[in-house]
Amino acid sequence: MKKLIPLSTPHVIGVDTGLSNGLACIRGNNLVAVWQGPPDQVRDQLTIMILSCLDGGGSLDIGLLPLIAAERFTNRPTQGQPRTTQGDAERVLGVVKDVAERHSCKLVLQQPSSVKKFAPNSLLYRLGMHVKGSDIGQADANDINDAIRHALTATATSYAVVFDDMLKAIGF
Repeated sequence: MKKLIPLSTPHVIGVDTGLSNGLACIRGNNLVAVWQGPPDQVRDQLTIMILSCLDGGGSLDIGLLPLIAAERFTNRPTQGQPRTTQGDAERVLGVVKDVAERHSCKLVLQQPSSVKKFAPNSLLYRLGMHVKGSDIGQADANDINDAIRHALTATATSYAVVFDDMLKAIGF
């Protein structure tokens, strides 16, 4: 039987934005919800995920609202090229910011390179959180795995004791 999770254990939702998007919600050692799809569905899917975090014992107490973590975008010049943009990702991030604000959720923005280094595939596998495309009926689950990385990094920085427990559970 899986260890019961105290009600005070936070939910952390990771968001990977772009032409294809990923959402992943973790709570303690558990990956509790994932989604991957197009930009026009992010608003509804993120709202559903937030409301699901409050269902089943949650309350509207601000302390129990999920933390949302997403990629920080920086438009930067490439060598000898004009500045690069990721229009879809930036538009979706605007939607994420709006949904987070409407539901009084804290939103943290993270550098993608830091997140990839902090939570490589090997950590996702050890935690039992790596998702394959076949798990979700799609060709890949890359955006979900990137969303999981955002959620894990936010857990480590915002809820260090919870993250430490996650690592202890897998023998770190």
